[in-house]
Amino acid sequence: MIDKNSQEWKSVPFWIKLSMLGETSRKNALRREYSFIILGIIALIMFFFVDRAYIGFAVGFPMVAYSYAFTTRWMDKADLWGEDENK
Repeated sequence: MIDKNSQEWKSVPFWIKLSMLGETSRKNALRREYSFIILGIIALIMFFFVDRAYIGFAVGFPMVAYSYAFTTRWMDKADLWGEDENK
């Protein structure tokens, strides 16, 4: 669990706090990251085989997945997930 009341969390950059606004654990963050990867693959398939109008989804979902991946790895490096997280 993320201890959002700790002194370490208060010194985290704003963009990390914004990215982890609804997250409570590393496991949930990874689950959301993988969900966006799957949605991106589905949107890419739809872009190529259904309609070219899906370009926004085909680009947007992987960008969000990358954002989650980057933020999650940043928090891993800073060791902000808490004691009880299984890494």
